Amino acid sequence: MIKNAKRFFWLLVLIVAAMFLFTSDNSAEENQATQNPLAACDKLLDEKNYDEALTCYEKRIEQDPSDGMAFRGVSMVFSARQAIPEGQAWFDKYLSAHPQSAPALYGRANLRRDENPKAAITDVDAALALDPKLALAWNLKGLLLRNSGELEGALAAIDRAIAIDPTKQMFFNNFAETLVVAGREDEIVERIQLQPNGPQRTGYVLSLMTVLKNTFIRSGSAKLEMDDEEAARILYLRAIALAEKAETLHAEILASSISFMAAQIWPLSITRKL
Repeated sequence: MIKNAKRFFWLLVLIVAAMFLFTSDNSAEENQATQNPLAACDKLLDEKNYDEALTCYEKRIEQDPSDGMAFRGVSMVFSARQAIPEGQAWFDKYLSAHPQSAPALYGRANLRRDENPKAAITDVDAALALDPKLALAWNLKGLLLRNSGELEGALAAIDRAIAIDPTKQMFFNNFAETLVVAGREDEIVERIQLQPNGPQRTGYVLSLMTVLKNTFIRSGSAKLEMDDEEAARILYLRAIALAEKAETLHAEILASSISFMAAQIWPLSITRKL
């Protein structure tokens, strides 16, 4: 009875956190936009103004050919258009003029990560040979390895990306999600506990919330929509167990940015079974 009560308490904690901080992601994104030279390009991409977005990213590349995020943006434009051959031609042309461009090799790898993962890993390795400190390439290598089932290699590569650049939240999120795939989500909490206050600790805390929100909560909700209550129950229990593991960190977690985790995704039919 006590154990069930504690689980229900954490259920309520997660719900309250979501409701209290529902709008905090927007303000965080606005603050980030003011510091991001690609914010205008990214906004155009989000609005599906692909031609303008591509022009915007190309201008940024002219200004700073070392900006890997700009090349990533180019790859995302062509991916969103479902124009992979056209994107391949764009990168091939750029690389013919700048064969030693590690960011461009990374961008081409990002473009064809789904269509041709073997070619993507070749490009990533070539990019890293030119620039071993290209964190974006280490992150992408980790994702490619994860997709091929090489989880230890994936974790090592993404961990390298974090060590090089602890300012990109997507690296922490990818690391945490890879731990979940490996069934080792408790290690996210262990990482938080080992870190002093600073960008890495913040990154791991936010990644914990992302895992709770996306990997467990949203997935559980999707299972419910498919009437698979048992699968949803397992996902919810894993989320609560992870929150319990992070009990000493709950104040910090509650202060983290989180959205789209509203109470309606915790139906009574499931909570009664907890």
